[in-house]
Amino acid sequence: SKPRNKYDELFRQASQCANNKIDESLICVKQNIFESTRANIFVRYGNTIVTPKLNNSILNGVFRQAITAEFEHDILTLTQDNISLTSLINADEIILVNALRGASLIKTIDSVIFPELSKYTPKEPVLKKYLDALYKKNIKTFNEGE
Repeated sequence: SKPRNKYDELFRQASQCANNKIDESLICVKQNIFESTRANIFVRYGNTIVTPKLNNSILNGVFRQAITAEFEHDILTLTQDNISLTSLINADEIILVNALRGASLIKTIDSVIFPELSKYTPKEPVLKKYLDALYKKNIKTFNEGE
């Protein structure tokens, strides 16, 4: 059936994910990744980290806010830009972040629609280690009431 509004398709896809016991699903609009079903996304290509630009479609999650405000690394640089679906094949790391789970490394991509994405293989977890440390620092600060 034809979607009634722009959210119908997203809700239909989310329902399919829940029914199929899929833990996480990337939200892709016009071939660009925006976020996942429960987290914001950060992708590392070499020394460049990309997270989508904020717009009306992306929630600025608590941990995403901390990362963008506090990001300081000797080698890595953070930028906000589009993340094309096909660029994920060449990613060194794909990380999903949220305030409850911290940073989660995507280890595999299983897609019937885009089988070429199964070629993604994470490299050395440089970004994951940095985000884990940043998460621990922020949780400690929160728990201390600062």
